[in-house]
Amino acid sequence: MHRLLTAALALAFFTVSPSYPPPGSAELAALSTVQPSVESTCSNVVFLTDGYRAATTGSSYGQLPARAGWRVELIRYDDAIVGIIQPHTLDWTVDHAVPVVVQRVRSFHAACPAAHITLLGYSFGALIAGDAAEHFAHSDDVPRQQLNAVLYGDPRRPLSRNGIEGWAGGYLTVMATVPGITASAPRDFGELRVSEVCNQNDVICNAANPLTNPAAFRAEVDGYLNGAHYYAMDPWRDAQPGDHYVPATGPLTYGGPAGDLPTPRELTQPGGVDVAGLLQWPLNYLVNRLDWAEGLSRFGLPGDALIHEFIAWSERNGVQL
Repeated sequence: MHRLLTAALALAFFTVSPSYPPPGSAELAALSTVQPSVESTCSNVVFLTDGYRAATTGSSYGQLPARAGWRVELIRYDDAIVGIIQPHTLDWTVDHAVPVVVQRVRSFHAACPAAHITLLGYSFGALIAGDAAEHFAHSDDVPRQQLNAVLYGDPRRPLSRNGIEGWAGGYLTVMATVPGITASAPRDFGELRVSEVCNQNDVICNAANPLTNPAAFRAEVDGYLNGAHYYAMDPWRDAQPGDHYVPATGPLTYGGPAGDLPTPRELTQPGGVDVAGLLQWPLNYLVNRLDWAEGLSRFGLPGDALIHEFIAWSERNGVQL
């Protein structure tokens, strides 16, 4: 079981993904946009945060359908996950990227108070957009009727029991905390209109409980690697709030769960206390605070720039990190 969980963690977050040409410097988690300012027309706007290894290029940006009266703006962010082999950790990325999305929405709403705003997130970007949406669900920054979110392949999708796999949900709502990657409880969106779209065999948003259905969990990892994490995104077509579970079209290689046990996250967070996180706090602290970029910066070196240049070299030479 330990080997299964370890392999799943590695596969789920470090498989071959869309191209990721990193910038020469990344002093901030979210990078400046290159699109014309949407404030120039005060049209309705979709703020897109794209997926892992596409967060700086926005490969989904050009695939979105056009809609009259709307503009799309890509919000770039530095989508590192493991600080040992990348500039930063997932926790660092979330802590830095979410406030940038929040501030961008605030500034746009201040300039265009009558416009509607949609937060659109895919994969890692859904984690960012969803966390930003949770902020707005509990603030008065933007009226609820003028803001919604559409999330595809969200790692924090709530647990649901839609298919034969049994209880399943976002990877971060099912698995336990590991250093630099905090397993978070499902979000509280309150009355905010949020649409979650998830394919059945996508381990990122529909991870089965590996303790009760390891066969389904393995199949979902395989599904992620073989196209189940692809979504033809359309934030207007899929705007209806709620959980939109898309059943697999082919035959399934697994059956139902063997029992009804808590998930690894639930087992390690009794009463909402993250025991796994507490037990690992020294390692968590080191991983989150002394990642490569931070460590180099402490010695007066441009940590982000050096690490991103190294990643760019590895991409050019076909070296998979």
